Amino acid sequence: MELTRLDITKMLGIVYLESGQAISDIDLERRIDFWYAALSGYDREIVMEAFKNVALETNYPIKLANINNEIKRLQSLGEKTDEELWSELAATFQAVEHNADGYKYTAKDDSGKPEWQRCMEANQRIYDGLSPELKAYVRNVSELIEIARKDDEGRSIERAMFKKHIGQIREQERLRKQTPKEILELISNSTPQMTLTQGEHRRLSAKSDKYSEG
Repeated sequence: MELTRLDITKMLGIVYLESGQAISDIDLERRIDFWYAALSGYDREIVMEAFKNVALETNYPIKLANINNEIKRLQSLGEKTDEELWSELAATFQAVEHNADGYKYTAKDDSGKPEWQRCMEANQRIYDGLSPELKAYVRNVSELIEIARKDDEGRSIERAMFKKHIGQIREQERLRKQTPKEILELISNSTPQMTLTQGEHRRLSAKSDKYSEG
């Protein structure tokens, strides 16, 4: 998606609001022009991701150089943006749902493999091909099928939940990549594990949001 001047205006609005600095309309327009010229060559999602990261870690006022450096860091990691990850997940829904519907069929193909087995294997391949962050969010094929079978409203709610949790999941994945395998195994073997699946996290979070609204 293309970055717009409105995106730049919103970012600079946050910068000056948080820093408490005053700026004239003329200077703000000049700053918008300069930032837009510098950042418009990048995809909107990576710019917004970089701005968010810098805003959470840097004292105000945020400098253009901070954002540019964060963009380069994200590019060097080859990380996908939150929106790119959701698009990757959403792109599997139709095939996953279609394959799941085939679980009830027992007819065999020319090789003697039953339809239900072929469909299960197809869904497993789809799941195995997901990015690590998505496999941390959707823990198994069953959860992927559960999401794929939701209606438009359910998927919209799921997308909001995804956006709410993916930042934390991304940080955990970064930490996992940076931690030596031996240390990860030591932690895993020495620490009692009592974890919820991501699906359970989603359901509990949804209930919590519902009670909060009430």
